[in-house]
Amino acid sequence: MPANQGANRPCIFIRIVPHKDRERKLRELTAGMEEEGIPCQIADATEQKEGAGVLAHEAAVQSQLAVGVGVTDREIAVHYAKLPVG
Repeated sequence: MPANQGANRPCIFIRIVPHKDRERKLRELTAGMEEEGIPCQIADATEQKEGAGVLAHEAAVQSQLAVGVGVTDREIAVHYAKLPVG
């Protein structure tokens, strides 16, 4: 399933900070998810200061699958909603 088509279905949320490699990282990440049949929804994060782990946790809390991915210019993190941040 292409990115952003999981709005009404259970999906993994991806929160990403805008940066110069954003499109390349999303292309690689979503290609792998699509290959495995994992639906996802992408949302821009406004601040990078939080780090990928915090973004991933916030995304996981929003996801019906309780799994989120956070992407910054330097990090990519995957998080499960029921685990503490970090």
